[in-house]
Amino acid sequence: MNTYNCLLTGDGGVGKTALASVFTQNIYPEERIPTVVDFMSRSLMHNNKRVNVAVQDSAGQIDYTRVRLTQYPACQVVLLCFAINDANSVENVRKFWLPEARHNAPSKPIILVGTKGDTRSEEDTQPFLISKTEAEKLRKDCGACLYVECSAKNRINVDYVFISAVKIMTGEIPLEKPKKKRRCVFL
Repeated sequence: MNTYNCLLTGDGGVGKTALASVFTQNIYPEERIPTVVDFMSRSLMHNNKRVNVAVQDSAGQIDYTRVRLTQYPACQVVLLCFAINDANSVENVRKFWLPEARHNAPSKPIILVGTKGDTRSEEDTQPFLISKTEAEKLRKDCGACLYVECSAKNRINVDYVFISAVKIMTGEIPLEKPKKKRRCVFL
């Protein structure tokens, strides 16, 4: 059985642990559980073959940077998470998480994951909510392969996040090759 390794990274409190828990155990943690490092897995059928999806849940706090950096080499795809209702987590994708991922896993594909999608139904009570258009622009700016919005609380698109990761790792979702810049040559 093939094993595909995913690393969840992003700010603390954005819902990485809830996403991993719902995917692997079908349990939504009602209380926030700060994570240093956690490994979970789930087997599923993909293209008529049983595969194992290993999920590494990383700490989002700066105090655990050294521990988190040890997780990058084992992953095959980085799931870069932010909460759609948290402006700081969106900004930290640009300023902190993307540079860390690109430095420590330069050749690994990235999926941008917008968590807490259930807050879209609470738009009137949310002071900040990134639009799907803004999230897609962030995906392009980051060079991520895909943007997926999900809700662990309501179990929306949770499986889709990880199945998309498997499809990227198996080549079913092709990676965009960076466009080569043309150079002018004077003879």
